[in-house]
Amino acid sequence: MKRIALLALILVGAPVASMAGGPVTPTIEPQVIQPSPVVQVTQPGDWAGFYSGVRLGYGTSNAKPLGQNGKMHIGGVDLGYRYQTGSIVLGGELSYDRDNINVGAANRTINNTTALKLMVGKDMGRTLVYGDVGIARANATLAGVKGTDTGYTLGIGADYALTQQWTLGGEVSTNRYKNFNNSGSTLKDTAFTVKLGYRF
Repeated sequence: MKRIALLALILVGAPVASMAGGPVTPTIEPQVIQPSPVVQVTQPGDWAGFYSGVRLGYGTSNAKPLGQNGKMHIGGVDLGYRYQTGSIVLGGELSYDRDNINVGAANRTINNTTALKLMVGKDMGRTLVYGDVGIARANATLAGVKGTDTGYTLGIGADYALTQQWTLGGEVSTNRYKNFNNSGSTLKDTAFTVKLGYRF
């Protein structure tokens, strides 16, 4: 009888002992994969082709050797073409400005200016930053005498693409005419203009 009881005790205790000392399956934590950082890449713009625009500006003028200074308002139109290779933009522009440039006195004014410019720019996506240089021909009235002369023009500016066709920009430019129409006066004007353009 004792043997039977001992055998029963062994049979009952064996599974418990097996569970108590048996191997434990480890819990595996799921790995969390961190997303890669997003790198912002500037998409190239498309600045090639014909364009036209209108602009309004304000600035100052100077006549030497008289040392006379004046203020000016201008409004004009332009027509141009751009060629793009990679991020470099090259172009040419013809512009006409109807000026109200007082060169220090009531009888010294620049009436209108026509300019032919070469431009080089940097494509920055929706923004084009550029500089230009060219020749400018002005019609002016000095001491009551009308005349025309040719000088040079320099400018820097930027255009922002509002849509595929419309652009909004700004430019700082200066025109200089040495010994205007053999008058002995050197005329110079500097203006900031706001431009609205349309790309064909």
